[in-house]
Amino acid sequence: MELATIPPAHLTGDNPFIVRGHHTKHLFNIIGMGLGIEEIIDRVDTVGDEYRRDVFGDTDESEAVTRTRIRNYFEDYLELDDESMVRVVDGQKDGICNACAIGKHCDDSGPSSDKIYIKTIKRMARDKGLSDQVTEGESRQPGKRKPKKYIELPAGILNTIFNDIDFFSQTLPPIIRFGVTRRIDREIRRRDRKPQ
Repeated sequence: MELATIPPAHLTGDNPFIVRGHHTKHLFNIIGMGLGIEEIIDRVDTVGDEYRRDVFGDTDESEAVTRTRIRNYFEDYLELDDESMVRVVDGQKDGICNACAIGKHCDDSGPSSDKIYIKTIKRMARDKGLSDQVTEGESRQPGKRKPKKYIELPAGILNTIFNDIDFFSQTLPPIIRFGVTRRIDREIRRRDRKPQ
């Protein structure tokens, strides 16, 4: 079986769509900021050579396969109806992790930024009066002693949160929030100037 034809691991019948907490920033950029999927994938090039190799591999073929898998993952999310459940996870691999050619950075056991995004989504749902739509749970990962927390909510509710510009700035430490908010404002102005 060719790598590009492996079925997506994040879509299995009635199971929720899985996304790591820190990967929700990519969905925010697509839903809330109106950036294109290719633009998001191309940002891997800006992180550094070691990270780029871990994501795309060493060959043009592995890069093409990885790009296809990531593109398919985002397209699958965009095709969800508003009632489809999305599980935002801490430390569990999702379709982006599974798309990586090597993916070692997905296995690193450092402090998880996923928790910050999960807390932000919960807080923003509460602030919008939608906390009754968010459920919490725990799952055990193979080889891990402590269970990992997750939240589940309908895609439509998550998209409502992504359409709030505060989502991204609220996931950052206060010291850098101001600079990022200014950058987001510039992105919005740039996007709004683009001819429709």
